[in-house]
Amino acid sequence: MESLQRMESLQRMESLQRMESLQRMESLQRMESLQRMESLQRMESLQRMESLQRMESLQRMESLQRMESLQRMESLQRMESLQRMESLQRMESLQRMESLQRMESLQRMESLQRMESLQRMESLQRTESL
Repeated sequence: MESLQRMESLQRMESLQRMESLQRMESLQRMESLQRMESLQRMESLQRMESLQRMESLQRMESLQRMESLQRMESLQRMESLQRMESLQRMESLQRMESLQRMESLQRMESLQRMESLQRMESLQRTESL
């Protein structure tokens, strides 16, 4: 009987040990599962961060390209404005030159007319004195 009790006691102990072992196994599996989940979450978080960084980098690139395009446009507009100004200045200079030439021509004509008038007067005076 004692032997039976010892056997039963041993079986109960073995059963308890098996249960404890199973519980430890389940606990380990839960921990591993949690660790895998945390690892996956970290991976997903990293991927989201990298994706955001790529997007931000692309946005910065696009912004820089827009700025460069605007600067090129402004530079072209300044160049065109300068060219218009130079063209206007050339036109004004030509107009002044033409105006000066007309004035000189008029002055020459007036001078010629005065000369002719003087010559006529001298000629008249000569004829009168004769």
